[in-house]
Amino acid sequence: MQFAYVAFDEGGRLERGIVEALDAREAEGWVADHHFGFVNVRPVRPSFFTLNLSVHDKITPVDVAFFFQQVAAMLRVGVSIHRALLTQADTIKRKRFRQIIQDLADRVARGQRVSEGLALYPKQFPPIVTRLLRGAEEVGRLEMGFEEAGEFVLSGFLLMKKILSAMYYPLAAMGLLVGASYFMVFKVFPVLGKMYSAFDVKLPGLTLWMIAFTNTSVKWGPYIGGALGVVVLGAVLLLRRPAGRLFLDRLKLKLPVVGVIFRLGSVTRFLRTLRLALMAALPLEEGLQLAAAATDNRHFVQELGVVVPRIVAGQGIAEPLKETGLFPPLVIQGLQIGEDTGTVDQSIHNLLAYYGDELDGKIKGLAEAINPILTGVAAIGVGFLMAATLLPMYSIYGQIKPP
Repeated sequence: MQFAYVAFDEGGRLERGIVEALDAREAEGWVADHHFGFVNVRPVRPSFFTLNLSVHDKITPVDVAFFFQQVAAMLRVGVSIHRALLTQADTIKRKRFRQIIQDLADRVARGQRVSEGLALYPKQFPPIVTRLLRGAEEVGRLEMGFEEAGEFVLSGFLLMKKILSAMYYPLAAMGLLVGASYFMVFKVFPVLGKMYSAFDVKLPGLTLWMIAFTNTSVKWGPYIGGALGVVVLGAVLLLRRPAGRLFLDRLKLKLPVVGVIFRLGSVTRFLRTLRLALMAALPLEEGLQLAAAATDNRHFVQELGVVVPRIVAGQGIAEPLKETGLFPPLVIQGLQIGEDTGTVDQSIHNLLAYYGDELDGKIKGLAEAINPILTGVAAIGVGFLMAATLLPMYSIYGQIKPP
């Protein structure tokens, strides 16, 4: 949480700034340690305008992953964690990120663990990463913790980027088709309709239907737009409620073609987080809860919440997960083999390698399957509009008799 403070510097001048802390007491303690006295400390409540100004300074997962990898490299060659953080703070270009790393360095210099400092910034550093680094600190392998944390953040980012990239072209193509249809219906055909009515000729049925549709849309457009606005607003309000979000996540898994990709994405994130938790020697219950949250799907979280107590009670991992019906048979078999041989970590690693390739194949297959379909839909839509526009011209030309 951010706190704005007003304090006296060494010269007795007032200084203003912002500090990250868990609560107001910790913020006051930090200001008192770094200044000769503070006047005021209060929570920061950023406005919408302030957020818009800071978009260009947004910290991306790539920034976080690169930071973790750089710190891991420095730790491996013997650089202290404090010196590594200071070095990274000097090289980071994003102002906000640089301030965070500088704050982490200050906290480490005062004897605080780096994982405790990272926990103050949950938006930039996922809880599983913070917990992983805490486990790495306890076993004296901090460089391994940073390296695994960087790989975890980067792999999750690349997975989401692949999924969004596969959906970009279909959404863009549909947006262009809807925009062209709107322009023709509300801008072009009202003018053409008036022009055609000036000729005492019989128009093609397709054009007559299009003119009638345009006139109806223009007349009732505000009411239709208002009704759609109410529906959209109601849907947004519904999706902000837990039941609505749960319904949407269930629907995503049942969608044709893309539902498989969403499911594989959630399964991959679950396995990757669970493996990371096992490597960090986290308690099984905590690791499963973090892995469930990492799926980014409330239906997964709900179903896994039912079976986690059974797994913790000693019933194994594979059989309870099988009963949820969310995981492919290969995942269940791989986990069962890992439990029988005591190599669950290696089994998850092998499953991640397999499903990473399968997910890539599904995403490429989605693009290859959707592109021809969208091309056909766009061709039909454009052909329909062009026919409704051009056929009347030939009809008028053929029916007008020379004097």
